[in-house]
Amino acid sequence: MQINYQESKSVIEAKLIMNLGMACRLALMPNLMKCPTVRQRIKELEDYLQYNTCTASFRINYVEYSGQLNDICCMRVNCANKIRVYRTQQQLMPVIHTCNRINDWRNRQLGMQGVNHG
Repeated sequence: MQINYQESKSVIEAKLIMNLGMACRLALMPNLMKCPTVRQRIKELEDYLQYNTCTASFRINYVEYSGQLNDICCMRVNCANKIRVYRTQQQLMPVIHTCNRINDWRNRQLGMQGVNHG
């Protein structure tokens, strides 16, 4: 993720936390720390924390405390800015909603294949 330095720190932190939370929600592995996408999002947040001072709200919610990322996982940041995420409850399958545009595209593709019902 490229960082736009014109954005406020709280907006940047919110985007990084949101990306990590979404990766955790979509991860199918029981141990989130073994998922490659979650590891990548953790690295992005750790890199940000290494070169920037976090906001007070981030520090209150996540540094040395376990803060909720979403309804199935939490995050904790230690004093060395190392991040640990873990599940608070097991998610059976991620819930992904496709938009109507994708469904319309699929229907058009089927129509172009010449599906003939006659």
